[in-house]
Amino acid sequence: MHTLSANTLYRPPESLSPEWAEVFQTITEPVIVIGRLRQWRDLRHISESALDDFRLAATTAWKSFRELLRRLDGLTPRTWQVGCEIDTAMLPVLSLLRDSELLSRAPSHPVDYRRCLLDSIRAELSQACSNFPWQKLLIKLRYAVATERSVELTSQQMRKTPIWDSRARQLHYRGKLCKRFRRPARDQETILAAFQEEGWPPAIDAPLTERKLPRTVESLNKRLNHLRFSRNGTTAGVCWEPGPITGASQVER
Repeated sequence: MHTLSANTLYRPPESLSPEWAEVFQTITEPVIVIGRLRQWRDLRHISESALDDFRLAATTAWKSFRELLRRLDGLTPRTWQVGCEIDTAMLPVLSLLRDSELLSRAPSHPVDYRRCLLDSIRAELSQACSNFPWQKLLIKLRYAVATERSVELTSQQMRKTPIWDSRARQLHYRGKLCKRFRRPARDQETILAAFQEEGWPPAIDAPLTERKLPRTVESLNKRLNHLRFSRNGTTAGVCWEPGPITGASQVER
């Protein structure tokens, strides 16, 4: 078993239902991102843009992964437990990625001093990626999934919902960035926060006045990919549904 290649470990076991294959892929995705990062033996030599790409990919995959764990809690104890172990093992890598992002944006340090600190964090990140027990965790995940694959996962249980990160002002859906706000957009963020608080039902009573709602929904759909918001036919309701990829920038300026 321990001689299995990375490509084999990354693939779902055979004979899984579509729902179980999606579980396996969602849990595995952040591990794959860290695996790509591990290929850089010394992250002091990686460019800022490349590290930003890894950071965004890891964070996006991790958010979908955490949302899946929440849905699996109480349904599939073995798979959930392995997922929690993967989550714990990822935290040092994610923490160092966040530290490097914050330091790279800090204007207060002299350039040479900041570069020295960044090199130190990247050296720690290289070590954390090297220590990440990806093979052991994926073997345990494959065993857990194979053991519990007879558990029927309904489409409602596995329904993926958007994730609104109010601190980062980012909206994600199915592991994809839908929209990012560079500046506060109070009314749009109020709607997203209400959906997040209620667990993303198909529709909610809008937390805005009837006068504000039409323009806010229109603004929410600008520069939005993968989702679409609309009024649900009432004067006080708003709903969401999967939407097209428009190709527009997801950054609200």
